Amino acid sequence: MTISPAFGSGQPVVQFSGLNSGLDTAGIISSLMKIESAPQAALMDAVAFQQKQVNGLQSINSSLMALATSAGSFVSGSTWTQLVATSSNPAITVTAASSATPATTNVVVASVASAAHGFASSASAGVTYTLNDAQGNPLTYTDKNGNTQTATYSSDTGSLSDIAAQINKTAVNTGVRAVVINATDGDGNPAPVLEIVSTKTGVGSNFSITGDDGSTLTSATNGANAQLTVDGQSITSQSNTVTIADGVTITLGANAAASGSNTSTIAVTDDGSSRSTALNGFVQQLNDVLHTLSSATAYGAVGSTPGAGTTGAGLFAGSADLRNVATNLVNTIFAPGNTVSLANMGLSVDRYGAITFDQDMFQAAYQADPSAVQDAFVGPNGFATRVQQAAFGAAAPAGTSYTDSATGQLKFTTYEGSLITSINSLNSQINDGNSRIDNWTRVLSMRQQTLQNQYTALEKMLSGMQAQADYVTSALNSLSTPSSSKS
Repeated sequence: MTISPAFGSGQPVVQFSGLNSGLDTAGIISSLMKIESAPQAALMDAVAFQQKQVNGLQSINSSLMALATSAGSFVSGSTWTQLVATSSNPAITVTAASSATPATTNVVVASVASAAHGFASSASAGVTYTLNDAQGNPLTYTDKNGNTQTATYSSDTGSLSDIAAQINKTAVNTGVRAVVINATDGDGNPAPVLEIVSTKTGVGSNFSITGDDGSTLTSATNGANAQLTVDGQSITSQSNTVTIADGVTITLGANAAASGSNTSTIAVTDDGSSRSTALNGFVQQLNDVLHTLSSATAYGAVGSTPGAGTTGAGLFAGSADLRNVATNLVNTIFAPGNTVSLANMGLSVDRYGAITFDQDMFQAAYQADPSAVQDAFVGPNGFATRVQQAAFGAAAPAGTSYTDSATGQLKFTTYEGSLITSINSLNSQINDGNSRIDNWTRVLSMRQQTLQNQYTALEKMLSGMQAQADYVTSALNSLSTPSSSKS
């Protein structure tokens, strides 16, 4: 007796194999079904391979979209126009936006901005305390329901922890936070202190907390503004982040106004180094995409032994579409009409098809002629623009419109990239294949049932024939035969 699942049903079927015939009918049916299900198995393998290809194309497509985004950051200027900003004082950091002008300035910091803060050693039970702003008026804010609230705190027991918890609950609205410090008195006994600190700096951070009984929980120590001079010109700031010139922002650390020589040199330069660093990373990203495409389309190598198969073949071995994408990306280093040679600016392609970038050569070219280098790399038809168009042309999702941010020229309208088209085509084939697999499952299930019925009928027929044979044998054995005594 064997128990096996019916084809496509998942339900076990009890079969008594060969009780009368001696044949392994279950094995025979299984072998026959394996032969008849071969087309379905081949179809399932094909669908699985197509799904693997879809996953591969989606991964490549994501890499191309990321490359197009990076190229777009150069074209728009957000990456290309970076400047180098340095500070001679480690306590002062500096950043320069694209609008900054290369220059060197001297900064003298008299004082840094500080936040208002205060301490309280006790609170009165049942007293309602109100937080007042820098002008001494009760501070109000809008809660999450849109209602106007006054910042008030109270405790039935006068617990400093309760007051602190209420202050912190509305800190995002009021701009003050609190903490209970586990201080002790001169004898070492607990003497907790409530510290309240503004989350802002400068005189605008001043506050006080008064009770409805006329008491004062804390009159905070006032905040202070930052005081500094830039090339002798005075600047006052409530924050330690100060814009000292168009596009140039410095951040003052705690020791920015340390005693001694506190003159700091802030320099904003444009030597092309930030651009070369950004371009180097961009070229590496481009090479990563090219390597992925090369691996995916590789034919592989035939083994040296007779009958050996191919090894190292890519998922899309010999794909003309993907190789065309790779060719378009490599060709981006060649300017139309060959009017400009990027090789003289550090960009070239080696004999393996990889793009190389010489940062030193680029910086030398940029310092010699910044305008020409900028036009060659990020101009209306520059290198970054060509990469963006080549990557976007392959990876753009359906219905995408693309406008060149440098020229305002519309490049694609309701466009669908070539890889997206391939992915959609494969998905359509997968859906069709799955439908055919389902049909095969139904057909094979019926075929298996037919075979089981036929072999069951065969067993019954053989059983009847065996019964007849047994009857005849018994009848023959019962006939009398001449005995030896008679002879």
